[in-house]
Amino acid sequence: MPRLLCAHAALFEAVALRDERYAGKASSLARALAQQYYEGLGSPSALRELAQGLIARGYLRSAELPLQLALFLDNWPDQALAQLAQAALKSGRPSLAAFYARTIRDPNDAAIRALRAQPYFPVTP
Repeated sequence: MPRLLCAHAALFEAVALRDERYAGKASSLARALAQQYYEGLGSPSALRELAQGLIARGYLRSAELPLQLALFLDNWPDQALAQLAQAALKSGRPSLAAFYARTIRDPNDAAIRALRAQPYFPVTP
């Protein structure tokens, strides 16, 4: 659980605003989404739910923050992460695929190793 909760929420809001700007969204949900993020910081299931909603709405880089914490709080097996990386890649979400690929501890799949070798700038608190 992060110690600087407000700082985490502020970073989340900044990344959500960036996602909105890149997507050309007319109105902003960044503050409300940051509030949801803040409220779910101690719950892996709430963080996963938020991340799924973010991905569905097109907030791809923002989704990495709740996913990072959910993974930290609730360790996921490499096989599940590899499947998520491959699904993200197939659905045209390369940054999300790279995020999942980088969280795999021991990648044995060539496609996952190739994803890990590509340049990637993680969104980290």
